[in-house]
Amino acid sequence: MSLKFFSQFLLVEEIVSEDQLDKAVESAGVAHMTLGQLAVSAGFLTDKDAIELNQEQMKHDIPFGALAIQKGLLTEDQLGDLITQQGRQHLALADTLVKLGFLKDDQLDGVLAAYHVARSGGHGKYLKGLDGIEKNRVAEFVVESFPRMTMRLARIHVKLDNGKGLGQATLKPYSASIKLMGEGGIRLGLSSDGELACEIIRGMTRIMAGDEDIQFGQEKGDYEDLLGGFLDIVAGHAVASLESEGIRLEMGTPEFSEFGSTGYGFELTSTAGHAVLVIQEL
Repeated sequence: MSLKFFSQFLLVEEIVSEDQLDKAVESAGVAHMTLGQLAVSAGFLTDKDAIELNQEQMKHDIPFGALAIQKGLLTEDQLGDLITQQGRQHLALADTLVKLGFLKDDQLDGVLAAYHVARSGGHGKYLKGLDGIEKNRVAEFVVESFPRMTMRLARIHVKLDNGKGLGQATLKPYSASIKLMGEGGIRLGLSSDGELACEIIRGMTRIMAGDEDIQFGQEKGDYEDLLGGFLDIVAGHAVASLESEGIRLEMGTPEFSEFGSTGYGFELTSTAGHAVLVIQEL
């Protein structure tokens, strides 16, 4: 996982301030580069290879490196070198935070362990105590995989809180949803503020178009259409993954109606903004 995600994790978890992080990054001499960017810099991949692999990841829940090996674009040794390089960047930044006094030495192992838990996506407790969906495998899978999918599709680390009644959640201005129909079917929704919606959309369109400076509409409908597209990919991933467990689901199309007050909300926090992940039983 790239230094960018580690940096976002440190900020979202309020381990360091933005000013402290900037000073540590500069002092450590590290850079915010994804695995694909590192591979291109090392001459292992072309820019075109990296873009196409990122686009392929939107269809399959496969890590970038594993997909590159599957496609014959990287060797095991090359991937190992890149992962080692990423790990060194994380450790260099963490060590510098300690040297600068922004992080205590006895906190370091705990911070790194918490990051590895966060990057794996889910701690198995998000649905605890939520009558009706606590044992719903579809809801469990979608909620626990959502932070990982957000990292993969939009390059954003999000902190996901445990669920609560939707009536207790503060919904945001931009919303979209999609239905997963079948045994244990749910309505999956996302209600986002403008800042996080913009970053999700920017990350997605950057991957789809291979353009760092992609432009998109700024109207409410433009934001919600693209949020719907994001949920369409998340839902498609859930359908494909759960089929291997014998759970067969059918996807609807993105919808933009109100959520009402029934169901459950999971607050999302990121360096870009805030949102609520919505789960409603069908």
